[in-house]
This record gives sequence, structure tokens and C-alpha cells, in this order.
Amino acid sequence: MIAEIPKISFHSTKEGLSYIEVLTLEEMYKRLISLEENDDSPFTPHRVNFFLIFVIVDGQGHHYIDFEKHTYKKESLLFVAKNQVQVFSRHDRGKGYIILFTESFLSTNVIISKHFSDYQLFNCYIGAPVIHSEESVDNNLVNLAAQMYEEFHKPNDFVQSELLRTLLHQLLLRAERIKHKMASKHVRKEWLNLFIQFKSLLENVYPISRNARDYAHKMGISYKHLNEICKAITDKTAKQFVDHVIITEIKRHLASTPLSVKEICYKIGFDEPTNLVQFFKRHVGQTPLQFRNALK
Repeated sequence: MIAEIPKISFHSTKEGLSYIEVLTLEEMYKRLISLEENDDSPFTPHRVNFFLIFVIVDGQGHHYIDFEKHTYKKESLLFVAKNQVQVFSRHDRGKGYIILFTESFLSTNVIISKHFSDYQLFNCYIGAPVIHSEESVDNNLVNLAAQMYEEFHKPNDFVQSELLRTLLHQLLLRAERIKHKMASKHVRKEWLNLFIQFKSLLENVYPISRNARDYAHKMGISYKHLNEICKAITDKTAKQFVDHVIITEIKRHLASTPLSVKEICYKIGFDEPTNLVQFFKRHVGQTPLQFRNALK
């Protein structure tokens, strides 16, 4: 049952590299199929406690992230953030690489760790989590992934972790520059910084308050200005964005935990289960249980 799917933890197969793994997509799918044979299907929604980067060398397909379908093709990069719910496609596989890593792997690198929480690449509310080849003239992204794969599988592990961290750092910064260029066409940098502050506050405080005006007050800006920022970046008002974050979190709990609707209700910050059910149905068109059952 989907309700019993655990949160998937990171586990590297290589001794000495416990925080990162680099595989070809073919190798990854062989592992996924073996998991399915053990009644632990990765082709159903599951929540991850690490980060993933898909680097597509050839082929096309799709991947579900937080219940939204994202299409990839040749030379696309797709980013899955920690705590998101994903679903591997059983049929669309493509050729390329998948890089899996924990936040701990980056923590020893001051440059990365200082700004990592602000990266648009893994900010699931700022644009799509995919970069396509036509959006980038930087063909070095695929080459960096190939270098990471080669380095990860070398038998000589001297300074291997440091080299992998350096290559990942380059890949992230180059990809982030692409995302920044795409965003800067539409959004002022100071607005983006304020939105990231709003998102961070919301993710930490939403069980206490779902009132967008409270967040504007905490940030020291007007509710009107917060609305302008949200509309520019997400095409949603501040209230709509708050609701969207809460709906996404409810969906994640429904898909990846065995929690009852009542338990989710109190975890999310609703007074009564009936209020959560009404809120969810108004936005999704289904009750929470109908949504959970549809995932089976």
C-alpha cells in the first residue's frame, strides 16, 4: 500500500564514499527493478532524504516530482530536492547519469554550504526543476557528470571525495547560473531574495500560521508588496502560494507515510480533520483518502 511507503534514506554502495553515488541511468534502473522484486517498488511515490540530479545524455521521457509530471530529453538536467516525493517512470528511461548526494557531502565546502539553501536548482517553488539544452549554451554539464562517474568508479580512492565534491560544485554553479539567467529576465534579484526568505519562513512556521499577512509582517514588508513578489515569481498571490505549499505537504504525507488524516491534520496545523478535508477537497477536487487511494 502507498500509505506504507517509507521515507527513502541515502545508502551508497561504495566504501569510503557514504554521502554520494554516481550511476548510469541503466545501472540505476537495474537497482530499481531489483527493489521491486523485493516488494519495495520505486515506481510508486516515495519521499527521499537526499538530493538527485538526472543528467540525460540521450533519449526522452518524464519523471514525477511532487505529483507533477516533468518531461526531459537529450542534454536535459532534472533536479530533485531533499524531502520531495518522486516517482520513477517504469518505461521512460533515457541514457545518462544520476547523481545522488546528501547535504552532508557539501557541508565541508564553505562556498557551497553557505548558499546552498538559496539555490534555485533545488527550490521547488521557483520554476520547473528541469534545464533543457536550448536553455543552456554550457555543454560542459554533461561532461562534468561523465567525469564524476569516472572518478566515482576509480579504484584509487586518494582524495576521491575532494575531487567529486569539486566536480559537483562546478556542475551546481554552472547550472545555477543558467537558472539565474532565466529568472533574471523576469524577476529583480531583491525580489527573489525576499521570496526565498518568505518561503523559508513559511516552511518553518506554516503549522502555526497560514495567514500570508503574518509573514509579510515578520519580513517587515507590506502585504501588497509580498503579493507583487509572489505573482512575479510563481504567478500566485501570497495566499495562493501559502495554500499551495500546504497542499503539497499534505500530499507528501499522504503518499509517503502511514499517518491517518487526523494525524496529518494536527501535524499540518489544522484544528479539526474536517477542516483539512474541506481545504484539501477545495484545492485538489478529491478528499485526502481519495487522493491516497488513487496512488495505489
